[in-house]
Amino acid sequence: MLNLISECFVFGFYQARIRLSAIIKDIIIERRKCNNVRPMQGGDLLNVILSKKNLSDEEMVSIVLDLLFGGYETTAKLLSLIVYFLGGASNALE
Repeated sequence: MLNLISECFVFGFYQARIRLSAIIKDIIIERRKCNNVRPMQGGDLLNVILSKKNLSDEEMVSIVLDLLFGGYETTAKLLSLIVYFLGGASNALE
């Protein structure tokens, strides 16, 4: 049973990554059409990534996904640890 759950999770994660990659690729194509790829114009990180001419589209998509999920995971772990340690130190809550 556990093996089936992990296989379903991996397949779902793989499918989600494919969909997110397609969305990010569409955004990159749209930005290039608008010629809005200078690092400071627009003020977002995607413009900085697009301004690097030595990166392939796949590398750009990978960087965006790493930043998206890396930031989410780090924040979630930090909040979990805060709750855990505050639960053991009731005087810190006061």
